Amino acid sequence: MSLTKFLKDMSANEDRATSWVKDNVQPDLPETPIRGITVGNEVLGGGDQELEEALLSVQSRTFTKLLTSLV
Repeated sequence: MSLTKFLKDMSANEDRATSWVKDNVQPDLPETPIRGITVGNEVLGGGDQELEEALLSVQSRTFTKLLTSLV
């Protein structure tokens, strides 16, 4: 899946963020101390306004899912 399609899908679908956290973060917990996760850093400054607009939603959903998975 392309980055563009992935971000747009994740922006529109809350379950996609949940799946991403379950697949990419939870398997490493609690053994790995995770200090940070970047979401979309490769999008900023790329000139694609549509992706930049979807990015805030993706970051917000991912942050929320991270918090709820750690509780």
